[in-house]
Amino acid sequence: QDAGLTGEKLLSLYENYPRPHFYTALNLVGSHDVPRILTLLGGHEVKDDLPYGEQSKRRLAPAERLLGLARLKLLVVWQMTFPGVPHIYYGDEAGLEGYADPLNRRTFPWGKEEASLTAWYKKLIALRNSWGVLRTGYWHSLAVHPDVYGYVRTTV
Repeated sequence: QDAGLTGEKLLSLYENYPRPHFYTALNLVGSHDVPRILTLLGGHEVKDDLPYGEQSKRRLAPAERLLGLARLKLLVVWQMTFPGVPHIYYGDEAGLEGYADPLNRRTFPWGKEEASLTAWYKKLIALRNSWGVLRTGYWHSLAVHPDVYGYVRTTV
């Protein structure tokens, strides 16, 4: 969908939710109910009809993983700057991949985290914690081009 439609949908939520609810909704990009966000953003085709054993062996190709990581970093910018409460499903910050439940519940990859992604999460969390406007500021939607959507957060 284009940026204008995205802006309209988000503005509709903003206009129709009571303010306290809009500002306390969970900014959830991954959960145990769906395949891992990195798998989805990597463009890897998620085939529900694959046998479980085959799904458990599937991993993103190197190019898919790079694409997924770039997209996830952009999504984390949204997650940490949009009104609401960011929620990180364990392992997303470490670069875990996986199909739907239970393959999205793999153990945390201690010592094998995707270092650049973990550092990115820490940087954006610190930014959110440092700037009150990112937690409680007003939100203004901007559709600047059919392929570019943005918003600003202000104190007034």
